[in-house]
Amino acid sequence: MQIIRSVSEMKAFSEKLFREGTPTVFVPTMGYLHEGHASLFRRAKQVHPVLIASIFINPIQFNSREDFEKYPRSEERDLEILKREGVNIAFLPPASEVYPQQPGIRISYPALTEGKLCGATRPGHFEGVLHIVHNLFLWTKPAAAVFGEKDYQQFLLIARMAQELDLGVTVYSAPTIRESDGLAMSSRNARLSASGRREAIRIFHALSLGKNGMDSGSSLDEVRQAMLEPLQPLKVEYADIFHPDTLTPLQERAEEYLLAVAAWVDGIRLIDNFLIRKPH
Repeated sequence: MQIIRSVSEMKAFSEKLFREGTPTVFVPTMGYLHEGHASLFRRAKQVHPVLIASIFINPIQFNSREDFEKYPRSEERDLEILKREGVNIAFLPPASEVYPQQPGIRISYPALTEGKLCGATRPGHFEGVLHIVHNLFLWTKPAAAVFGEKDYQQFLLIARMAQELDLGVTVYSAPTIRESDGLAMSSRNARLSASGRREAIRIFHALSLGKNGMDSGSSLDEVRQAMLEPLQPLKVEYADIFHPDTLTPLQERAEEYLLAVAAWVDGIRLIDNFLIRKPH
């Protein structure tokens, strides 16, 4: 595995591969890798054999300095996982090169963020995500990229950005990977206390009840109420049924939908969803 720490070196290397006609696939991460990330790398290797993965904790997508500083880090552990999963190029750029000056230009997508899911309570978050992913795409020049469905709103935004800005990157999704009890894997889970870890499973229970209600023909109001019941002890930001393409709350039953929850446990914000699509 080749480790690249310079933006200029990454640009030169990706340009060389591009000129040679070698397609690459890219998976950006913020590190503290786990089995969920590993599943993205495996999915990516199915798309193209040459895999670039980045590790960069992006400061401009955090809504508080404290959250940024508390985000778990372990470069040595991360590099071992990247090697184990067959990553070809690990890109670990320093913040001083990624942001040589405070960015003044942001990419925004109000139709999919303003008042919707995480966009309602995290002002500027998705602008920060789109900014860094856009630049990472420019520096790595991949033919394809893979993102997890746990952050579904993020995936949808990035896929739309790549398409509408004609970045030449095909964006794929990969399903959420869960612990044995159903909790969605997340780097932030490492910050949960033992009691918080037990409480966090309420999010999965809420989604499961929502899915059961949709499957059994319950009304949307009944489904929403069923989702809220196990979440009562938690601070809930949203727990609802959304259209998977517009992210607006469903007004009538549909075959395709997104059940999504955001809630706080131990002062840590956790998100999860069930994405229901018809097989194609």
